[in-house]
Order: sequence, then structure tokens, then C-alpha cells
Amino acid sequence: MNVVEVENLSFSYGDDINAIDDISFKIEMGAYTTIIGHNGSGKSTVAKLLIGLLEPLKGNIRIEGVPLSLENLDFIRSKVGIVFQNPDNQFIGSTVRDDIAFGLENHLVPQKDMDDIINKFSEKVKMKDFLNSEPSRLSGGQKQRVAIAGILAIAPDIIIFDEATSMLDPQGKDDIKSMIMELHNESKITIISITHDIEEVVKSDKVIVMNNGKIVSEGTPDKVMVDKKLLIDVGLDIPFSMKIVEELRKNKIKINDEVTMEGLVNKLANLI
Repeated sequence: MNVVEVENLSFSYGDDINAIDDISFKIEMGAYTTIIGHNGSGKSTVAKLLIGLLEPLKGNIRIEGVPLSLENLDFIRSKVGIVFQNPDNQFIGSTVRDDIAFGLENHLVPQKDMDDIINKFSEKVKMKDFLNSEPSRLSGGQKQRVAIAGILAIAPDIIIFDEATSMLDPQGKDDIKSMIMELHNESKITIISITHDIEEVVKSDKVIVMNNGKIVSEGTPDKVMVDKKLLIDVGLDIPFSMKIVEELRKNKIKINDEVTMEGLVNKLANLI
């Protein structure tokens, strides 16, 4: 079942150039989809269109079969949550507890049920010990954990991560990426990750490559990420495993393409 369907979607910020130019794609329920592209490729604009923060020039978006429209916006936002790039811009409450409660209040969750929900999801993201902490006392990674807890608390079917690790330090990035992968593996929630991180991409179920507002490639990572010319042409990095494969071939070692390090290790083991 496709939970996201995008057909002939276009959008402009008011100039003569379309930031999104007639794109179409589908995302299956429970899939981990990554959308990649250089800065200005349109990938973050897609995220904002999917959640109804921007209105398209033309085209259609359906979430779980329901057209995205002003009349259906409350339904759409009950099904789709989003974690943005800047952790400081999405912390609303004066404490961690208040921040998680904010979304519950907007969804009219009874007060008597809130404490259990807040405790459950703050523990899920390893922030239960910080429920009474102010945002100024939290690291960027901790703030993103709180944002994720707030989204999980309202129980969406789809979560969009809009470059959610790009402003974090290396440890914070690794922690959040591990948490996203864990959420997907445990709950099979549908995840859409707008990212520059090639190592995240190769672990996803599907990758969509964007350039100048268009989709230039899509498919499974093992099909898309071996196209080195495409990646270089659109300003993206090549998976580290593919760089190793290239060096091995220069040294007359016959080995097939491999986009993950785990797969490469297994192939090398078979050569010994």
C-alpha cells in the first residue's frame, strides 16, 4: 500500500524558476525512504509540501489516499510528523515535559492521559531524566531527541526528518541516526529522511535523487548509488565502499559493486 502519492507536483517561491518541477513518486507503507540532492535541489521544499506548509502551483499529494487540501489539513498532520533541521527552532515549551505536551494538547489528548504518554516517549528517546530541564541546558542532539519524542507522542504513521542531523556534532549525528533506524526497525513506521548523509542513504529501502527541482533517479540504494557518474554530476559524494571497490579494481582485484560496508566486508571475506 502506498501511503504517499505525489503526482506532477510543481512549486515556485515566486520567481520564474520552479523549485519543484513536475515530480511524481510513491512511498510504500513502512518504507525507509531517503531524498538526497545538493543544496537548492528542492528536497527540503518537498518535505514542506508533504506536510502542507507550502501550497503547490500544480499537482496532487495524497496521504493514505486522502488528498492534501486545506479542508483535510488536520487529518494530514495527524498522520505526518516532521523534525526540522534546527533544534532551536522547534523547541516550544519552557521544559522538556512542556514541549512534548504541546503536541498532545493540540491533538486534544485528555490531561489524565498525558503523563503516561510523556513518560513513555521521553524514555523511548532516553530523555526521561530531563523532563524538567530547560532547553538552554540541552545539547543540540538532546533537543532533537525531544522533538522526536514530541512527534512520536502524537502517533503519526509517517515521520519526515528534514536534515535533522545536519546541525549536530558527530556524536549527536550518530545518536540520532541510530535512533531513527531503531524506530524504523521496531515499529515499521514510514520514514522519509531528507539528507546529505550517503551512509544513511545506503541503509534505506528507497532513495530519490533530486537536482534542480527534478527527480533524476529513484530506486533501491544498490541500484541508484552505484551510478558514480550521476552522483558526481549532481554534486553528491560516492559511498565509501564504492571508493574502496574502485581502488581494489585498480589493483587488479575483481569485485562487484557494493554500496554498504557490511556487504563489502562479506565480499572481501569470500575472496580470501
